[in-house]
Amino acid sequence: MILISYGVVLLVLIASLIVCSIIALILTKPFNIIYSRYKINKKLKDFLGENNIDKLYKVHNLPYDYEMILRNSRYYIYLLPNPKNYDIHFIDDRFYFIDKQMRVKKKIKLGTFYNFQPQLDKNRETKKLIIVYPNTDFIYNHLDSVNKVFVYVDDMVGGIYIISATDLYNLEELL
Repeated sequence: MILISYGVVLLVLIASLIVCSIIALILTKPFNIIYSRYKINKKLKDFLGENNIDKLYKVHNLPYDYEMILRNSRYYIYLLPNPKNYDIHFIDDRFYFIDKQMRVKKKIKLGTFYNFQPQLDKNRETKKLIIVYPNTDFIYNHLDSVNKVFVYVDDMVGGIYIISATDLYNLEELL
C-alpha cells in the first residue's frame, strides 16, 4: 500500500512538472517578443543619447512605430514581429514570411506602411525602415520568378530598408 502511494505521488509529480514546462514554453514566446521590442526601443534611445542627435518619437495610430530625426535624415520605422524566425522574401511588391523549406507561411500585411508616403523635408532625406524582430536569418529580393538576391543592410527593397534586430548593434554604420 505504501509503495503504491509513493508511485502515485511520483507519477503526479512528474505529470505536474511536464504540465508546468509546457506552460512555461508557451508563455516565453510572447515574452521574447515583448522583450525584443523593448531592447530595440532601448538601443534606439541609447544611440540618440550617445550621439546627441535630434529625437526619437514613439507614435500611435499611424502606419509606423517610431519616427527618428537625425541631422541629415528622417527615418520612419516599422517593427515587424517574426517569432518563428522565418525568412523574409520580397516578391512582386509584397513581403512574405517563408520557412526554410521554401513554403509560404504568411503574407506580411504592410499595406499602410508600404503605401505610406512620408512628408518630404527640405533639410533631411526621408527613409522608411523595417526592423524585423527578434531575428530573421535571411532577407531575399526576388528579381523574377527564378532569380533572387540577398538583401544587405544598405540595400533598399521596394523603397524600404529592411533589417533584422541583430543588425541594430551596428546602428551607426546603418544610418
